[in-house]
Amino acid sequence: MISIMILASAGILIGGFLLFRNVFDRIDEKWHDRWQYYKVIGVKSLRKAVTVALCIVSITFALIAGMCIPLDINVVS
Repeated sequence: MISIMILASAGILIGGFLLFRNVFDRIDEKWHDRWQYYKVIGVKSLRKAVTVALCIVSITFALIAGMCIPLDINVVS
């Protein structure tokens, strides 16, 4: 009974590893193609896109924090 559980656990681990590896390889291929596209366009446009994305995310987090944090908090203490 214990040997069947060990074999089943080993099979699940091996299957999970193979599935994870296949998914990672597919994501790696997709990102490799995208980075080739950005290498053709140039690094400046990538930097601009990342900068705009970071600005949007930071403004969104600031608005969420402003709505969630009450104004009567004593910051000094």
